[in-house]
Amino acid sequence: MTEINITLEELKNFYVNYHGFYNDSIKTIEDFFNRIPSIQYDPLDVIGRNADLVLFSRIKDYKKEMLHTSLYSSHLLIDGWDKQMGIFESKYFNNYKYIRDKQVKMITKHIKGKGLDYIFEYIPFVIDYIKTNGSSASNKIPLPKVENSTWRHSNTSSIVCDYLYNQGILGISNKKGVIREYDLIENIISFNKQDNYICKDINDFYSWFYKRRISNVGALWNKNGTAWLGSELEKTDLRKIILKYLLDNNELIKLNVENIKEPFYINVEDEKYLFKEINNNKAVFIAPLDSFIWDRKLIKTIFDFDYSWEVYVPVDKRKYGYYVLPVMIGNTFVGRFEPVVTRKGETLTIKNWWWENDYIPTLYDIDLIIDEFKRLSIFLETKNINLKEINKKLDILNKK
Repeated sequence: MTEINITLEELKNFYVNYHGFYNDSIKTIEDFFNRIPSIQYDPLDVIGRNADLVLFSRIKDYKKEMLHTSLYSSHLLIDGWDKQMGIFESKYFNNYKYIRDKQVKMITKHIKGKGLDYIFEYIPFVIDYIKTNGSSASNKIPLPKVENSTWRHSNTSSIVCDYLYNQGILGISNKKGVIREYDLIENIISFNKQDNYICKDINDFYSWFYKRRISNVGALWNKNGTAWLGSELEKTDLRKIILKYLLDNNELIKLNVENIKEPFYINVEDEKYLFKEINNNKAVFIAPLDSFIWDRKLIKTIFDFDYSWEVYVPVDKRKYGYYVLPVMIGNTFVGRFEPVVTRKGETLTIKNWWWENDYIPTLYDIDLIIDEFKRLSIFLETKNINLKEINKKLDILNKK
């Protein structure tokens, strides 16, 4: 077992180096997924969906169509369950069977609890329909409406497709907005490329999946939190056993951080991101569901930054705003802002900006932030950017 003692500052630098925010080490989508194995999916689109914002923060010239192409043309990536609904490399599809099995049990119980058992009778029809007609949106499959149901779908065909998707029989072959098109999974990914990526048994899966979850965050501690959500990961006793096994087999490195009682764990191949300086050459806008900030308590402990996503918080109880993005410069969270795109996508501006309490920005910081807003405007393809209003919100004299 390898143990390394590091300072808090060195751990901060490790995180930002690992996530590739400053050094342009992540140039393509494939580069990203070679390092960070999955992105959490969320359909909400205020200034781009979460997955797009995650990639935008790391890939210099990122465009939305790059992710769409990787998912639905080249099929390098695929939609599926990970921590929650996510995006990951399709070559690992078979390994996720353990998660799909758990998901199917839950959905089957839900379907039966809603008195919708009859939908299972339509499974052969839906499979045959897609075999005959090819990739299809569920609402195009001719099945009756669901009567008096509190299920989230009103079409029987949607429930059947959702069930078959969770089984891994169907996959998402295309998306138009939030409308899914389904096809047989073997028409979407090539299973003859899976051999090198298949776990032998459940214990092999645990080892593989725990390492991947650590890879998502960079460094994790063994404390309950949203970063450990998912198949069996939230079980403290099991997690302790698996982490010990990985340490004993030299697949993890244990980090002892000054003034923090709980140790951290990184994958052995990521030691190269330790003890490196960072280039303080840009401001970074962090997506609300970026894996870097999955564990809010961890982020508070390491970076002294308290963040929660207030999308589902009632307006009168929000501390900040509806869709707020954290901002980093160097290894410091300097503030957060609520973006606005007005006039049918014509102008990018901000509703509000909040500097962190003790942070005193420099003119150089302001320039970096303005540059990132310009890049964001290009990414969003807005015709204008309201720099006057943004500068007003960033005013150093009014930062309190």
